[in-house]
Amino acid sequence: INAKIVIFFTQITGMDPAGPSFEGAEPQYRLWYTDAQFVDAIHTDMRPVIGLGMGEACGTIDIYPNSGHRQPGCGTERLSSFMRGFLTGARTLIACEHYRSWKYFTESITNVTNPKLLAHRCENYELFEAGNCNDCGDEGQNCAWFGPRSAEFKAKGENRIKFYLNTAETEPYFQ
Repeated sequence: INAKIVIFFTQITGMDPAGPSFEGAEPQYRLWYTDAQFVDAIHTDMRPVIGLGMGEACGTIDIYPNSGHRQPGCGTERLSSFMRGFLTGARTLIACEHYRSWKYFTESITNVTNPKLLAHRCENYELFEAGNCNDCGDEGQNCAWFGPRSAEFKAKGENRIKFYLNTAETEPYFQ
């Protein structure tokens, strides 16, 4: 018997999906909005040249904390991490922004109703920072929850929708 097993996921959360060698690759080789019924991607490290994450929108929704580039507090954390040892310091030097995706997500699990977890739909971070994207809309169509509640967003056939929010430098990040 020649059978094919198909597994389809309800939701996938991409925590800073890999950028190097995957940015711009065909969808079958990386995270893409068709990989599950709902795909949310958290972009935290799309720094030019040394960023480990992908900047390209790839999910049903794509959330870019602090623009998706430099994460607040990483500069200080890089310096202090060398006090804990060379390997810890080196890892933090290279990947602090990349690690923030799972740190943010972990914190979001513990307080799913925190209003600071609400991300706002916006064309780009500059417009978000200027306050042009603060309205969630009559039916909430311009806001999505960051974290485990993200699938509550009703995409209505859309995908690769960009959302932005800001965090604090240290834990708790959503204060």
